[in-house]
Amino acid sequence: MNSQRLLLLLPLVAGLATAPAAAQSAPPAPPSAPSAVTSPGPAATIDPAQTARARAEFDAWRKGTIDRSHYDATLNAKISDGNVTEMASALRTLGTIVGFSQLQRGASESGSSYFIYKVVGGTPPPFAMYIAFDPSGKIAGIAFRPIVPAPVQPPTPAPPTPGA
Repeated sequence: MNSQRLLLLLPLVAGLATAPAAAQSAPPAPPSAPSAVTSPGPAATIDPAQTARARAEFDAWRKGTIDRSHYDATLNAKISDGNVTEMASALRTLGTIVGFSQLQRGASESGSSYFIYKVVGGTPPPFAMYIAFDPSGKIAGIAFRPIVPAPVQPPTPAPPTPGA
């Protein structure tokens, strides 16, 4: 599988489009997700327990052995065994994981929360993991996408000075 292609697995919950926009080199966002990824600022607190939970879900997907009791009924119905197998194969292309860090977090008006993590492996590109939770704590959305830097545009030359 080509890890450069879009690896959106499942849509995130609706209502997350109110998250702040950010960096040009951010991964493209899944439908109904934040439009870009930002580094955590002073207000974006990092919850170590939540990060550990997200890392455990990432590891489960990478192994191809997710615990379906962690997912809400709607999402669970959309996850096929084939999805899990295909995504496990793609996530294993990262090699040894050398970094797992929170980039962004937020909440919707409905009480759902979301987190975006950057997953860095020994083999590029790094991935973004989007994970959303319903108000009861069940996973209501999850997606994985490669982070591909935005192409650098050469500067536009200044127009010639008249009379020069």
